[in-house]
Amino acid sequence: MVHPVKTVLPIAYEPITKKDGDNKNDCERNAGKRLLVYLADAFSQRNFLVIEDALASNGPHIELLNELGMAFILGVKPEGNKNCSNRYPGASATGRSWSGRAR
Repeated sequence: MVHPVKTVLPIAYEPITKKDGDNKNDCERNAGKRLLVYLADAFSQRNFLVIEDALASNGPHIELLNELGMAFILGVKPEGNKNCSNRYPGASATGRSWSGRAR
């Protein structure tokens, strides 16, 4: 949680771990999904602006942000995120970032 002038407070984290019986580690995407769901539930009275890198600029992640009612600014890579603007016309894209507000 960030105060615009003074303070940054860590409020939650979600570890990337290997679960019992799995052959490979969890991934950043799955941990990020779990963290967003937790934050929306634990701080339901708060408005969030989620800022993430281009790894998060994909349809399922953007749909989750919209479902949770979170505004977002996501990094983009022009060669990897071409379809986001077509699929989510309410969002705006610049050369390096993509943003939107939950509907």
